Amino acid sequence: MVLIEKFPKLHLLFPSYLKNHPKFNISLDLKEQVIISYYKSISEIKEICKNKKIDIIILEDTTYSEWYANNTNLAIGVIILDSGKSELFPEKDTEILGWIPFNNFFNQNLNSTLVKYIANIKLRRENELLKSRVFRQESSFSELHDIGIALSEEKNINNLLEKIISKSMQLTYADGGSLYLVESIPNSPEIRGEYWANKQVIIKVIKNYSRKMNQDSKSIVDLTLDSIYGNVILNGKPIFIDNVYKLSEENDFHWHGREIDEKYNYRTKSMLTVPIFNKKKLAIGAIQLVNCKKHFDTILGDYKSIINEVITFEEHDLKF
Repeated sequence: MVLIEKFPKLHLLFPSYLKNHPKFNISLDLKEQVIISYYKSISEIKEICKNKKIDIIILEDTTYSEWYANNTNLAIGVIILDSGKSELFPEKDTEILGWIPFNNFFNQNLNSTLVKYIANIKLRRENELLKSRVFRQESSFSELHDIGIALSEEKNINNLLEKIISKSMQLTYADGGSLYLVESIPNSPEIRGEYWANKQVIIKVIKNYSRKMNQDSKSIVDLTLDSIYGNVILNGKPIFIDNVYKLSEENDFHWHGREIDEKYNYRTKSMLTVPIFNKKKLAIGAIQLVNCKKHFDTILGDYKSIINEVITFEEHDLKF
C-alpha cells in the first residue's frame, strides 16, 4: 500500500503592501500551484521561515542590503523588485532568480514571469533529489556485502536485531527505526488453525539518529489492524506513507505516535513499514523506518530541518 502526496506546492513570500494592492493579481492557475504568504519586515521573514519552508521571497531592492547582511539561506530563490533607487547590485548571488522592474511588476506579464521562476525552482528541486537518489543507491550497493557479513557473524539475538535496524536505517537514509516481533502470549495455549489467537507484539528495538530515545526493554503492544505495524504484520504487505500527519480517516489503520513526537520535540513525516517473514512465509514481525533524509548524516534538530530534509521512501528502499 502506498500513500504518497503529489509534488508539494511552492511557498512564495510577498511584501505585505501587495496583499490589497488593486493591481496585484495572481491568476487562478498560478494560485493552484503555490502557497502565498506576506511579510512586513526582514525580521518577520525570519520568524515565518522558522516554521515554514519558503521557496521564493520577493524583495524590494531598497531592502536587499538588509537582507544580504542577515540572510541565512532562508529561501531557495529570491526575486528582486527593482525600483531603480538602490545602488547595491551584487555581482554573484546564487539565490537571486531575477530582477523585475517595479513599474512592470503589475503588467500582464507578471504571472508568466512568476511561472518561469517557479519552474526554475522546481527544476532545482528535482535535480537535487535525483543527485541524492543516485548517491544513495551507489553508496548502498557498496555497503550491502559488508552488511551481509556483519549480520551473518552476529550470534547474539539482541545484538542482531539492533544491527538489523541500524543497517536498515543506514541503507535507506532513515532517521529512525523500530523492530516489532510477534511472540506467543505467556501461558496462552495455541489454537489449531488460528495462528494469531495467542500472539502479541513486542517492540525489540527503537532507534533515532537525531534524538536519544528511552526504550522499555519489553514494550508490549496490541496486534490489531488499527495500527500501521499491526496492519503490515497481519496483511503481510508493506506500507509507504508520505506524511503520517495527513493520513485519511478513511484508512483502516491509524498512526499513534503524536505523543512520542511531542515528548521528544520531534516530527515524524515519511514512513516505510515492512513485514518480516520466517521460512514458512508467516509474518513474525515488522521493521518500521521513519523520516527518509536527503543526507544520512543530517541531524533533524527542529521542525524546519525536518520539512527541508525529509523526503519520501521509495521502491528501492523496500528492496534493500
